[in-house]
Amino acid sequence: MKKPIYRSFAESFRLNLYLPACGLITPPTATYRADANLARVMASSRPPQAVMMHLNGDLQLLSPAGEKIGDFYESMLAIRGKAVPILYLDSDAAFEPLFRFADEHCLGDMTICMPYEKRALLPVIRKMLPLSRGMLDLRGCVLPELVELVGNIYESDATMVLLSGPIEGDFLRKLQKRFIQAWVEGDESPAAALAAGACGVICQDMNGLYDLYAMFPARSSFRPTPLYAHKAYHATGEYPENSISATVAAGKLGYDAAEIDVKLTGDGELVVHHDRNTKNLFIENVVVNETPWEELRHIRRKYFPGEGMDRFDDLMTAMADYPDTPVLIEIKGVPGYYEEEELTGKIRDIIARPESQKGCTCIMGIHPPYLSYVHAHMPRLPLAHCTYVQKESATDDMDENNQRIYRFALETQGANAGFNPNHSMIGENFMRLAHIRGITVFSWTWAFQMWEGSGGAITQSMLQGQDGLTSDWVHHFADMPVAVRGALPSSWPAGKKLPLQAELLSRDGAWRKTEEKLESVILSGAKMDADGCLTGERGEGEILLGYRAALPDYQDICLFGPPQKIVFE
Repeated sequence: MKKPIYRSFAESFRLNLYLPACGLITPPTATYRADANLARVMASSRPPQAVMMHLNGDLQLLSPAGEKIGDFYESMLAIRGKAVPILYLDSDAAFEPLFRFADEHCLGDMTICMPYEKRALLPVIRKMLPLSRGMLDLRGCVLPELVELVGNIYESDATMVLLSGPIEGDFLRKLQKRFIQAWVEGDESPAAALAAGACGVICQDMNGLYDLYAMFPARSSFRPTPLYAHKAYHATGEYPENSISATVAAGKLGYDAAEIDVKLTGDGELVVHHDRNTKNLFIENVVVNETPWEELRHIRRKYFPGEGMDRFDDLMTAMADYPDTPVLIEIKGVPGYYEEEELTGKIRDIIARPESQKGCTCIMGIHPPYLSYVHAHMPRLPLAHCTYVQKESATDDMDENNQRIYRFALETQGANAGFNPNHSMIGENFMRLAHIRGITVFSWTWAFQMWEGSGGAITQSMLQGQDGLTSDWVHHFADMPVAVRGALPSSWPAGKKLPLQAELLSRDGAWRKTEEKLESVILSGAKMDADGCLTGERGEGEILLGYRAALPDYQDICLFGPPQKIVFE
């Protein structure tokens, strides 16, 4: 009998992954397609971080052309402890053999990838392998519009997609803020895959990919951190927290989501409120789940006497006009009252109404076992595990970070979940290791943490490549551009100086030109002179332009745009 690859499921998460030193914040996962050279590639000094294996029903490794090139067991031995396996299955004949293999060899840390047209099969295999993650192959598919696509992805128990290039960065950003991450083929143009903001790049030339990573200046990024307004947009004092007016303000200002809290009243109405009682925000002090709505609707806010408590259905109607600002719903059941089932059913019914915001509502559940219940009753909605971290703090230790990810997988097994911890436990290495697994991490910050005391720690979230930041203080980042693109001519006289110029996309949807704070990565055919201008000999050049945006604590981040080609004539 063959020796088990791992002694426990926990050991399968204990990997010594290669993390290249580079200026990119959480560089995309370097992913290799398994072929006849797999053992040699894994033994190199710069091995891939993930390996995609195409398996048939006999668990034989297939080439992209469908030829048998190896044994799954031997291939797993080659990547053991060094890379995360992405197992590509396009036949249900592989399900039972893979389940037996995973059980015998304690394989828990893996991603299961299936074709989009066979997406109904993915939940079947993920129920058999609950520690795994799900990915759908969208290459070559005619995709529905965004709302339908996001619903199909989540209903299929996936949180990742596989795309072929070229990819529009705006499309990936829309997926990202709904807790969906994209892997992109990068053999033809790895720079274009990076520029789209891909979480993973599939490429056979690992050395070339890592060399590209090393070309970027410090604190470079292609993935602007989505900003989620905690308790809606309220910290500026213009709007009350957890209110319709504050949620609509987040939509008008172009934030990536508005987080709210939902509770039951004494007579079963859904209201937007955080605490058990009303004493902190309202003039009268009553217990929300013991008070009927008819009484709650008349109490007034302390600092906004013209406003009262809002109902969830009214808020969802108001947010229908802002589909690009998803509503993040945190379910606030009262411990001991067992309200989760009633809350879930009422939320589902309100979301289903024609007048409610559609297709971009995200659910956060406090209790991990409850995640599966929510997902079963609202399978087409993004789901996230919201946790309260008291003792753990950020660490650079790879083994400890891997084990934290394992504990997250244990807590959420069977649920299609993102991860929403307190920002104090998130470090750069945790983010890189989570992204290699395709796990979405968007931290939250306490409402009573004043910006003056915690702003520096919150800003660090930007420099860790987080997939979102749920904070009261999103307005401190309002001036950061959402996207960058070069504003250079397509041709230029050879030998003549070309000043750098780029365009920045603001949250209001407007592009503006700038020649300041620009940096460049020259891919080919050009050079930078002492004056910061481009020059080139006759022929084609390709460059990436970035804008170094200031962060509130006197640090900065360089946001790069897509590659641009210039012909020097």
